[in-house]
Amino acid sequence: MSTSVNDISVDMLRHVLQFYVREDTIKAASAEIVNQHHQLPFSQVHGSGQLSSSDAQRFRIRADSLLAAYYPVIYGYYEKAIGIYTHVSDQYSVYSIKAISCNPREALYVLDGILENNTILKIREHTTDTHGYTEIIFALCYLLGYYFMPRIKDLKDQQLYRVDRTG
Repeated sequence: MSTSVNDISVDMLRHVLQFYVREDTIKAASAEIVNQHHQLPFSQVHGSGQLSSSDAQRFRIRADSLLAAYYPVIYGYYEKAIGIYTHVSDQYSVYSIKAISCNPREALYVLDGILENNTILKIREHTTDTHGYTEIIFALCYLLGYYFMPRIKDLKDQQLYRVDRTG
């Protein structure tokens, strides 16, 4: 890195990191990138920005962290991991990222990214995998005016509900 940038010292980078790189500035910069991306004509080819999906990726972590948890499915009983939960629009722009623990169900974080969306994207429909759905998420999305469309594994084994009996 040091050979690719002229006239920038390590001390200058530390100064920027210490005084300018914060959660609020990163979120503002990310929102601006998503907004500019949404304005591009090519982005409209992929979608309107009203559909989004979310999912978590797990990463092994060696340092101590409050979010770190054993995730035996992938890393066995001796390695801790964290999850990075990402919300992506149908225009392929990432509008929310959150570090999460691997222990609780991903459904706990589905609405966080949608409700904390500070971009110009007007999310109306959202999809997740089976880990991102619960009956409560269905109900909350309905009450908040979002269409929730999870991809449910083993649908035949699930209990399904209907609001009106005539439909």
